[in-house]
Amino acid sequence: MPRTADERAVISRFSDPYKIARSQVLLEIERAVCGCDYGATSWTTLDEARNVVEMLGLRPGQRLLEVGAG
Repeated sequence: MPRTADERAVISRFSDPYKIARSQVLLEIERAVCGCDYGATSWTTLDEARNVVEMLGLRPGQRLLEVGAG
């Protein structure tokens, strides 16, 4: 069943910021601020993300669903 205009608008509203985050200028800003461009959609540094992974005991192949944390 095709999506309605309202459904397409909601999907666009939530997915467009992730497309913009991959733009060259934002990747350059991410490298300047965080020291890397691993695809963050917040201003968490790679070291901070690694610390969270370590604290939670996450290993390759495992997934974490982060909901409503900011």
